Amino acid sequence: MYHAKSTGRARAAVFDQNMHDLVAARLQLETELHEVLQRGELVLNYQPIMSLVSGKLRGFEALVRWNHPQRGMIHPTIYSHL
Repeated sequence: MYHAKSTGRARAAVFDQNMHDLVAARLQLETELHEVLQRGELVLNYQPIMSLVSGKLRGFEALVRWNHPQRGMIHPTIYSHL
């Protein structure tokens, strides 16, 4: 339904294997994310922000990464398509 709606009004879409795989992956991600904090799998990293003009340190950016027990460190964009 959401796929059909995203392509425009008054559309229909056939539920195929790709859609099934996407839904299954999203459900798996949501299930895992519910317990991430309890399992202590989020890691805080600080990334320096440097001035390209002077080369001096301008500050830091705090980044949270998911250290998955089976897949290792997961970059946030890996699930951006879900």
